[in-house]
Amino acid sequence: MRWKRAELAGAVYASLDVHPRERVLAWADDGAGRPVVATETALHVQRVPPEYARFGWEQIERASYEAGTLTVVLGESLGGATLRVPVGPERQLPVVVRDRITASVVVDRFVALSGDSGARIIGRRGPDGTVAWQVELDPALDGDAAARAASQVAFDEVRAEVGDL
Repeated sequence: MRWKRAELAGAVYASLDVHPRERVLAWADDGAGRPVVATETALHVQRVPPEYARFGWEQIERASYEAGTLTVVLGESLGGATLRVPVGPERQLPVVVRDRITASVVVDRFVALSGDSGARIIGRRGPDGTVAWQVELDPALDGDAAARAASQVAFDEVRAEVGDL
């Protein structure tokens, strides 16, 4: 079954920071008449009208949808901010957002360094094909120099194993 969907207004599309021939996959109204738009490479949210902020899928740590609100947690490169965007009962947009974030992950591996504490090594593919790497040390090991050194060794091993697929 194919869902019929109203087209995104040309003026809105023109105001987005999109690549040539980039397709809109889903969009929803935020309740204030501002479209929240998911494209092949990014989520576009109008935070300060009329400008749209562009968040690449590789820059978003996670997202969830509950009671008409899409919650987006940005990665460390964007300060780890949390955006809460009302999108009403729209179901297609949250599904697309989840799928695109998941598709950007090349590797997500936890490496134990001290008991149950360790580091999470994450590689995400950007729209240009490069992999952006991130190492998240458990808070319990944050000030531990030996744990930091061990996490770097673990990162080097994972990166060598996975490469830049």
